[in-house]
Formats: sequence, C-alpha cells, structure tokens
Amino acid sequence: MVKKNNKVLLIISLILILISFSMVLLSLRTNPFSNRLNAHDSSMFIYFGRGIKDGMIPYNEMFDHKGIILFFVQYLGIFLGNGNDNLGIWIIEVLFFSVTTIFFLKMGKLITKDIFIPSIAFFVICTIGLHTFEGGNLSEEFALPFISIALYFFVKIILTNRYSRMTLFLIGLTGGIIFFIRSNMIALWIVFCLFLLIKNTMVKNYPILLEQICFIFLGGITVCSGVLTYGFITESLNEMIYQTFILNFQYSSILENTSPVSPNESFLDFVNRSGVLVFISLFFMSMLYRDKKDPIKTLSVIIVIYMLFNYMTVIMSGRFYLHYFTTMLPILFILTVIGLYWFSDIMVLKNKPISIILLFLIVPLFSFYVGLTRNIIELNTIQPSEYTESAPVEVAQFIEENSDEDEPIYVHNINANIYNLSDRYSNSRFFVLPSLNYEMFPNLLAEFKNDFKNCPPKFVVVKKDVMSSSWEDDEKLNKYVQKVLQQEYTIEREFDQQLLLFEK
Repeated sequence: MVKKNNKVLLIISLILILISFSMVLLSLRTNPFSNRLNAHDSSMFIYFGRGIKDGMIPYNEMFDHKGIILFFVQYLGIFLGNGNDNLGIWIIEVLFFSVTTIFFLKMGKLITKDIFIPSIAFFVICTIGLHTFEGGNLSEEFALPFISIALYFFVKIILTNRYSRMTLFLIGLTGGIIFFIRSNMIALWIVFCLFLLIKNTMVKNYPILLEQICFIFLGGITVCSGVLTYGFITESLNEMIYQTFILNFQYSSILENTSPVSPNESFLDFVNRSGVLVFISLFFMSMLYRDKKDPIKTLSVIIVIYMLFNYMTVIMSGRFYLHYFTTMLPILFILTVIGLYWFSDIMVLKNKPISIILLFLIVPLFSFYVGLTRNIIELNTIQPSEYTESAPVEVAQFIEENSDEDEPIYVHNINANIYNLSDRYSNSRFFVLPSLNYEMFPNLLAEFKNDFKNCPPKFVVVKKDVMSSSWEDDEKLNKYVQKVLQQEYTIEREFDQQLLLFEK
C-alpha cells in the first residue's frame, strides 16, 4: 500500500512539474506558436545578439545599461537560430529554464526529502512566473538558473554543513555571472556570504572561513577576468564600466516623477492577487514552531533577510516592472516548500496526504487562470498574427525593399523590432533610447545629435504623436527629432494610423 501510494505521489508530482514547465515556455513570445512580436527589452537584446554576430562591439556601437553576459547569451541564441532569431532565443530559454527547474526541485527535495511538496510549490511559483516573465527574453529570466544554482548550494551548506571546493567555486562563478548580467541582482551572494562570514567568525573557524573566501573569490574573479579581457581586446572596457555600472546606478536612481511607495504598493498588490500570501503565512507559522537547533529554522531566518534585501532591489528604481519581481521567485519557492512541509508534518497527514495537500492548488487558481488566458492562449492564438499583419512588420518590409543592408535607419522611442525584422542597423549606437532624461546627460545628448548630422539615417520611424505634439523640452529627444524631420526629411508613408516613416 505504501509503495502504491508513493507511486501515485510520484505520478502527480511529474504531471504538476510538466504542466508548470510547459506553461511557462508557452508564455514566451519567442516560442514557435507565438503570434505577438517581441516586447521592448527583448527586441533590444536580440538587436545586440544580431550586432555581435555581425561584428559590432557592445557599448561602443550599441548602447544599453545591461551586462555583457546577457548580450553573449543573445548572440548564442542568434547563432543557434541560424536565421530564425526567435527560435534560437527560445531554445536558449528552454535550456535556461530547464536548469532553473532542476535546481528548484533539487532544493525542494533537499528540504522535504521527496518531490511531492516541491512539485506543488513549483506549480504555485510558475503561476506567478506566467506574469513576471512578461513574454520572456529578459535579464531576470536568464539570471534565474544562476541564482537557483547558488541558492541550492547555500541551502545545502546550511542544512547539511557539507560542501566541496568546487561548490564554493561555483557559488563565486554564478555570482560573477549575475554581476555581469545586471549588478543589482546580487542580493543572494551578499546575504549568504555574510552569513558564512559571521558563522565562522563566531566559532573562530578561521581555516574554513579562509577556504570559503578564497574559492568563492576564485569563482567570481574567473568571470571578471574573462569580461575584462574581452573589454581590453575590443577596447570597450571604459564604455562597459560606464554603461553597466555608472549609468545603471543613475538609471535606478531616477524616479521619473514616481515614488518608491507606488511600485511597492503595486508589487504588494500583485503578491496578494497571486495567492502566495497563504504559503508565506504557513512559512512564518512554521518559524514560530520550529526548534532553534533545527537547521531549517536557521535557513528560514536567512531566507527572510534575503527576501527583504532582494525586495529592496526590486523596488529601488521606483518603476513597477513586473519582470523585476522574477528574482523573488526562488525565495517564494523556498518559503512555499517550507510552509507546506511544516503543515504536512503538524497535521500528521499520513493516511490522506494527497487529498489534503492538493487542496492548496486551489489557492493560485485565479492567478493561473489569468496567466493562462492572457499570456498563453491569447499570445498563441490571437488573430491576425502580428508577424503577418502589424504596423512594425509593414514598416520593416518597406524599409527592406527600399534600402540596402548597409544603409542605416533610425527608429525613435519605440523598440528594436523594426530593425530586427528589416535586418537593418541604426545610424548610431542609440538604436533604442534608454529611459533617461537626456537633458541631465548633455554628453549623450550631444553625441546623439552629432550622429544625426554625421551619419544621417535613410529612414526614420516615429510614433505619430512625436510630430503632432509640441515639445517644450528634450527629455526624450522628441523636440530635436521633430525639428530634424521637419527640416531635412519628407514623410514617406503612414502605417496603421500610428507610425510615420520619413525618408532623407
């Protein structure tokens, strides 16, 4: 009877994992069934991948504040796609999410000693991921596997007090990779490394502490050395440092007429609607009842600190972008696992664990339903497909038919889809303008204007309101672009009453 029960639990677990895994991958805009064009940031990253493939140097010839490793990932996707960019990126996303899934489940099994409760927690987290992935191909998505790997090793160290030097090296290596995807996502390494430092210092275990410091540092410096070498060889190191760190910090500091309170309230409202508060409540109840000597109690305390610190990095930019919340998913997964594990223990559900625990699948059903309808069914069935009938596709086809491959174009404050669809590049490295107030960055403003004079694009694409509005300032360079188009360009066509195409 026990064996039969275990088999049923395994089957249910595998079904939940398969459903969760599949629904996330089908919510990505790059998936083969998708009828929607890539979202803003995704289109930009694909542009970087195309540019690297064609010999362009990130930061010197393409401007953005994300880390170089993210762009290498995009290049790998473009290479694998062999002409089908979306397919290549989706293959990379499948591989990355596979790693994330494996280490989520390994982490859950480390806590519960089985796969049943982790499979339920994984389903809960994936219903949230349907929303926070926001169509996929974003920096947080590619950070998840490295966060998951490092978190698994940290959890293993706390629960078993066992590790190898390779484990420490991999912790440092993944931290270095995250640092060069986006530097403000390293809360995990800060919190857990401080824990190891305090723990070993308190018991005066200095040899162990030195070993941990050396091998974690060695892993991190390995990544840094590779990135620095690339920067030196391509002569892009100065721009890399400026855009990835200095500009990224300035970007996070500019609130654009918002307050940190606004995104905080929005994120908390999202958490409330997701249903995960039930599992968070179970987690905190488990903390009250666990023995102080229980390693899960220690893990729980560290996870709470990590959660608070990481949440601060989510809201610090003052922008409510759901994909920022993706870095919270590994934390919520552990909270859910620990909460459900404690609940199953105290209820002593030996005879009917399946029916009782499975009731918790009802909790995220609303979030699941909304994600399923909006981010899977609609994404993959909406008609007409944006790849066959949409203004960006029509613009791209016109540009491709009426220009040579080496003739630059410029698409103003939209996204990079038109570049990618037409297989063209921008007249400057500012192919898509980062969300900045350019009057606060006079050097960038001057460079943008000089590039328009020295390398004028053959075609310029703008939204209709850029030409119909009166601009009092140049925060987003609309005033300058409007003036140049009025004086030096003629309108070629209007597409779908939203995009205007100008020709030199």
